[in-house]
Amino acid sequence: MDDKEKTKEYNSECKPRVEKLYPDGGWGWVIVAATGISNFINIPVMQSFALLFKNRIEQLNMSTTDLTTIINVNAAFGMSLGLITGPLLKRYGYRKVALVGAFSSFIGITATSWASKFIDFLITYSLITSMGTFLLMSAFSLATNTYFRERRGYASGMSTTLTGLGPVVMPQVITFLLYYYGTTGTTMILGALSMHSVPAALLLQPVKWHMKTVIVPCDEDEKKEEEKKLLKQQDGKPSTGEPRRRSRRNTVNSGDQDDVDSYSLHGYETPIVIHRKFESNQQLNRRRKSSAFSRSISQNDDIPDDILQRRLSIIKNESCKSHDTVNLGSSVKIFDEKMYHLKANKDEINEKQRDERISKTPQPEESKISFRCDVECNTRNESDEEEPRSPVQRCWRFIVEFFDLDLLKDPGYVILMVGMSLAICAELNFSLFTPLILGDFGFSIQQIATLMSIIAFVDIIFRFLAPFIGDKLQFTAQNMYLLSLIMLITSRTSLMIFHDYVSAIIVACGLGVAKGFRTVYMALVIPSYVPLHRLASASGIQSVVNCLFIVLSIPLMAAVRDKTGSFNWCIGALNCITFMTVLMWTIQLVYKKIK
Repeated sequence: MDDKEKTKEYNSECKPRVEKLYPDGGWGWVIVAATGISNFINIPVMQSFALLFKNRIEQLNMSTTDLTTIINVNAAFGMSLGLITGPLLKRYGYRKVALVGAFSSFIGITATSWASKFIDFLITYSLITSMGTFLLMSAFSLATNTYFRERRGYASGMSTTLTGLGPVVMPQVITFLLYYYGTTGTTMILGALSMHSVPAALLLQPVKWHMKTVIVPCDEDEKKEEEKKLLKQQDGKPSTGEPRRRSRRNTVNSGDQDDVDSYSLHGYETPIVIHRKFESNQQLNRRRKSSAFSRSISQNDDIPDDILQRRLSIIKNESCKSHDTVNLGSSVKIFDEKMYHLKANKDEINEKQRDERISKTPQPEESKISFRCDVECNTRNESDEEEPRSPVQRCWRFIVEFFDLDLLKDPGYVILMVGMSLAICAELNFSLFTPLILGDFGFSIQQIATLMSIIAFVDIIFRFLAPFIGDKLQFTAQNMYLLSLIMLITSRTSLMIFHDYVSAIIVACGLGVAKGFRTVYMALVIPSYVPLHRLASASGIQSVVNCLFIVLSIPLMAAVRDKTGSFNWCIGALNCITFMTVLMWTIQLVYKKIK
């Protein structure tokens, strides 16, 4: 086939293609609304535990250590399920996981209404309710991130805004219900309201039902550019057919023993696969690397012997190994391409006869070297593959692949994950203990509920405004989250100084602003770094590390409160933990800028 015929064939293959795009809207906004409905009830119940059970805790004479344990185990146990949540979401999907979480949350909240001992609260509230709430949060979070790409920041802002309505309304509702129904009746009503998560979970339809179909036309400029590249490649090769076929046959004969023909890197040609034996993809890739090296040698006859030997050494030591790398920036599907069998021509029919004839003729030195390299690589690979692994190694390999622990090889992800865990631990402790902290300052239940509603009201406003402010400032999600942590440290420090009601209202507004930015961009830091197909595993690892830090903070908060007799020192300790994240991320950003 001459150059004109090849160009004509290439032009005929350049046709408009059909692409499937993520909705980035449409039914995705229904997912956002479902997320708000689910979180409206479940999250405020966790945050208002101290307000809801304040009177019963006083009647039971529970110590600060017991109360700290109940609250922190609730948060820690749910996050500890993160390592399992990732595989569950991959296996069963976010809809089924959300349904299980909805029923678990209902059972846990309802059963807590009859709790009368420390162990009762630990089982019903800290374990069952926690499991249901965090399964719901994980499922809805994955669904939102799946439906949105370009507009993910706006979707996150909308969902967190709807979620923020709960902490605004629920403290007032809980205070009202406590007056008429007491602790038991109020908790049962909240359990019934949590069943709204069931219809919300049913709205989580598979994203493939709503993918947008787009026809992408063939770009004429791109087509002409590819034609020029193709002609240049052909001009650089010998014009006669025999030497070209001989070069290819030398490579195939020496390296590809399973009749896998070489194929074009850009996909213009398709491999002919006639397997004589089964072998792994790693072995096939190694053979292809070796074949590419052989072609590069056979096309360059002027390479000095010393350089040739060095290349031979490199290919023996490097291409024969399997490099396990983690590239969190991209994900290329290399095994989804369809395989087509080309029509056999006369050259392919008589290839075996030609190979036998060529093998009897003297081969160039380069072909001999490439043949030795291929043989040595294949021998070493086969010996490595045949080397038996111990049961412990196989078990560990299964765990690493199942939970995607290769993510921990990426230092950027580890720094982000540890910093997030420290900040989440500090903020979660402060949020859950806010009613107790305000009560320790002498405020009444009504004043505490009002301050919590103010925090939530300002929070919800800035959840809505945060994406627009972030776009205006052109800051990344990590930078915006870092800014919110600085605002949180400042607001919490102010609460340690001013204890009167008016000052507390001003501080509550500052806390609401910081929480609004934090909530929006907290959900975007990890998704903006890892690809979608690894997001569930990354979030699971994040949750487990969150659990570890929260469990370690249980004795810290209790010991500081019991020894000092004031929550001021607890606030100072939480500020120090948050500042560790600020310091760590600042060093990382400065290092990236210098590098």
